[in-house]
Amino acid sequence: MKNNKHCESKGAYKKVDSVLYSRVTGFGKDSTADINTVIHDFQAYQLKLEVQNERLKKAQLESRELQSKISEFYDQAPVGYFIFDNNGIILEANRTAADMLGVERKKLIKQPFIYNLEKNEADEFYLHQTKVAASGERQACEIKISKKNGAHFHGLLESMPVPVNGDGVSQFHSVLIDITVRKESEEKQRAIEDRYRLFFKAANIGLCLVDLEGQFYKVNTKMSEMVGYSIETLESMKEIEITHPEDMHTSQNFINRILSGKMNNAEFEKRYFHQQGRIVPCYLCISLIRDLKGNPLYFFTQVQDTTEIRQYQDALRHANEELGRRMRESAPVLTNGHKLIKQEITGRTQEQQTQEEIEHELKHQSICLEDLNTALKVMLEKKDEVKKELEENVLCNIKHLIAPSLNELKSKKLDERSSALLSILETNLNNISSSFSCRLSSRYLNLSPTEIQVADLIKNGKSTKEIAELGCKAYATVEFHRKNIRKKLGLERETNLRTYLSSIA
Repeated sequence: MKNNKHCESKGAYKKVDSVLYSRVTGFGKDSTADINTVIHDFQAYQLKLEVQNERLKKAQLESRELQSKISEFYDQAPVGYFIFDNNGIILEANRTAADMLGVERKKLIKQPFIYNLEKNEADEFYLHQTKVAASGERQACEIKISKKNGAHFHGLLESMPVPVNGDGVSQFHSVLIDITVRKESEEKQRAIEDRYRLFFKAANIGLCLVDLEGQFYKVNTKMSEMVGYSIETLESMKEIEITHPEDMHTSQNFINRILSGKMNNAEFEKRYFHQQGRIVPCYLCISLIRDLKGNPLYFFTQVQDTTEIRQYQDALRHANEELGRRMRESAPVLTNGHKLIKQEITGRTQEQQTQEEIEHELKHQSICLEDLNTALKVMLEKKDEVKKELEENVLCNIKHLIAPSLNELKSKKLDERSSALLSILETNLNNISSSFSCRLSSRYLNLSPTEIQVADLIKNGKSTKEIAELGCKAYATVEFHRKNIRKKLGLERETNLRTYLSSIA
């Protein structure tokens, strides 16, 4: 716009000169009227030029304001702007870039950018420039920046090639963004995911994720051991392949009810086939994991082997059957005994000795009946005791092994998906039991919850360093707990702690 105004003004001046020259050269001696006409034309052109001059001044003012705004936007941008040459020398930088590096702006100019990078980051920067030049397109890389005051931050450098004078790539226009917060968040998220994976792997019950088609997506070690297949093999199979045919309908019915929204979770008994062909009775707790939009993703299944519980139940049933058989066998004897006693009483009413014998026989029979009744009560009460013991095992395991890990995970900042998973774990893991921790707690009540947790990890083969990483404790703290456990269990120095803990599990 400025150039157009200037050209227009210059053309007007030339036109005026041409008109004046042509008219002045044609004047005669008495050409006063012609001179007045020329003066009038000149004044008209002068007014026109003044108007054009005002427009030109206004355009220049607008141009300066626009340049000021652009300069202000450039310097106060929330990201750092750089212009580099082919050798990584800083040709230009905005105020934000200088603030990010902690260096005065004028001291940055004509300085190599690598002076502001951490050790071993120079190669990454030069490789970035090489890729940008080779591709001719915008490229980005992550680098670590070292500020003048010794502080550090993670930066995202995005560059594009700019040819100058048509002579190939001679400059790079780059943007630097501080991504420290994002990197720290990613690292925390990775740490949380690592702990979740360790928890999933080390859980004392079978845990698995099953997709909507019934394919095993993820299984833990306990689930693999329970059915005898390796983790890799099991994750390539469908759940129906190891399910007892008689339990397929029941299982599918519960799954359909969960998918339809009639149930949030389901608990039921189910039988799996071991790789060796034997039946593994299990107790399942199934929940549905959904995405943020509420669409179903996976089924989260907790599986507990109930083989021992079934054995207790079978033993109790056999005892009840044996008691019933003995009672049935004794019934005719008792009936005949009563008849004989009645006959003896009727025939020997006058003989005191006979009466004493009959009374003795009756007392003996009564004692037998009392013994039988006592045995029956004991067998019936044993069933309740077994049930109570199992419930105590579950509560003990949740309190001392699972609750601390869940509480620690809940204290961390999680994304919505991880929070949802933890909430499901906390709600449904109330049915988990661990025979080792409960037996250890019931035998040695003087062990603290932390010592019981450490003892469980030692039994599972974890080293002191691994226990410290899992529990976010210092190495010395774990060693202190190990010594306390040995002392409270009364173990000698040469006794292997893991072997002893495994023997009482």
